[in-house]
Amino acid sequence: VPDLNQAKGPCDIAYWQKWIMEGKPGTMMPAFATAYGGPLTQEQIDSLTVYLFQNYPKGPQAAALR
Repeated sequence: VPDLNQAKGPCDIAYWQKWIMEGKPGTMMPAFATAYGGPLTQEQIDSLTVYLFQNYPKGPQAAALR
């Protein structure tokens, strides 16, 4: 399971929307949108997307200097 605090690429609103709505085939990440067989409405997905965008890194973080 990926660590959401360790982004591997840009994480904009569209990134979070896609992952939440469609999931990722071949992984443990299911689709959550009702359109893809999941339990969440678009309003719930929008709310979750905003939360993730506001509270998690927007992209890869530079390694701490020693």
